[in-house]
Amino acid sequence: MMNTSEHSYIREYWEDIQSGRTIVGYYVKKQMERLIKELDDPKYKIDLAESEKRIKFIEKECRHSEAPFAGKPFLLMTFQKAIIEALFSIKCYNEELDRYVRKYQELLLVISRKSGKALDIKTKIPTPYGWRTMADLQVGNYVFAVDGTPAEIITTSEVKTDHKCYKVTFEDHSEIIADAEHLWTVVIKDRQGFSNITTEKMALNFKHKRVDGKGIEYKYRVPINAPVEYSPKELPINPYMLGVWLGDGESSGARISCGFNDLEEMTRLINSVGEIITSVKKDKTCLRMNIKMLCHKLRKLNLLNNKHIPGIYLQSSVEQRLELLKGLMDTDGTCGKSGECEFTQKNKSVVDGFIELLSSLGIKCSVRTKIPKINGKECAMVYRVTFFTDKQFPCFKLRRKFERLKPLLNKRMKNKSIVNIELTESVPVKCIGIDHPSQLYLAGERFTATHNTPLASAMALSEWVCGEMGN
Repeated sequence: MMNTSEHSYIREYWEDIQSGRTIVGYYVKKQMERLIKELDDPKYKIDLAESEKRIKFIEKECRHSEAPFAGKPFLLMTFQKAIIEALFSIKCYNEELDRYVRKYQELLLVISRKSGKALDIKTKIPTPYGWRTMADLQVGNYVFAVDGTPAEIITTSEVKTDHKCYKVTFEDHSEIIADAEHLWTVVIKDRQGFSNITTEKMALNFKHKRVDGKGIEYKYRVPINAPVEYSPKELPINPYMLGVWLGDGESSGARISCGFNDLEEMTRLINSVGEIITSVKKDKTCLRMNIKMLCHKLRKLNLLNNKHIPGIYLQSSVEQRLELLKGLMDTDGTCGKSGECEFTQKNKSVVDGFIELLSSLGIKCSVRTKIPKINGKECAMVYRVTFFTDKQFPCFKLRRKFERLKPLLNKRMKNKSIVNIELTESVPVKCIGIDHPSQLYLAGERFTATHNTPLASAMALSEWVCGEMGN
């Protein structure tokens, strides 16, 4: 029960509703009636100091990021203060803990039509426990922030319909459908640092002809993610060894092809990960190595005559995924004089997994197809995946390939351009808020960084500073 001499934003908002100054829907009104009863109920402890310090922090330390209020203080409206008060001030006694705790541990933030920063509910979202869709996500779940760390979802909106929607296409050919008000954190050409801007505003001027007339120039670029931090996994085959087999292994067995000049180094690399080469046979064009017990392990993973990258490998630790990448690139990869890396494969399933692997490691890539010819005769189509990385984050172990990598990537490679924004049919959309200072989470099959809802961001930051972590 609260002290009647203290000012309550819940009461203030309720008075606005009762007087007709504020019009709300049926469900908001019912919730407000419930909150008013709880303020007067002696079984609850009302600690307004808890909400007040968060409100003061947001209004003093947080700033709007978008025009026309960019840089101005984040002054909360009465309903926003009432939300914070309900979440942090109303406490009930927990007998097991022998103390008062917040009654409301989760918040579903219902936002009016023009206030959402939302994505198509079918958007695939990478999470620490595998792929989900935006529709699946709930408060308390975790997604990945732009720095690759897991970030807790602290608010979600309801699913909204009839929003103006755009399809946003990036230079890696990935696409995301977002509503007009969705925020993106971007590098803008000829400006320093990052800015926040809505989909609709970007759509007005995202590209223009180059001054020299040679092609198109794109104005906005989003940041590339750091490698996402899945937990380490117990893997039945060493990830480097699996990568080598996927690249140059016999689909139906454990034999692996190897060039004559690479035999000594490949033998050392395979032995270094605990695998044993039982025999090496010379063929017309290469050498064939047999690996002890590999065929048995491949069969258990359902990989014989079914080459693909198993999900447990794609969602293993950064170190394990990097080892897998090196195995794939030491066999089916090349590095040109410019430092551009290329992975070539006929198997679409392997290519799809390879693209996900690169994206999860924060490496952007492009994919092209080619129909090669031998003696003038067309062969099966191959996929060519091209990308850049450097010696600080190498994709090779073989020395001759490693030496061709760039010493350090240009900063331009740390972002990817938005190459098209077009109106599309309206689809159901939803937004989330995460507990992370960057306010950026990853969405889509290429792990694209995008913004969460501003009020949620401000609340998350206030809790990080004013809550238990800050204390």
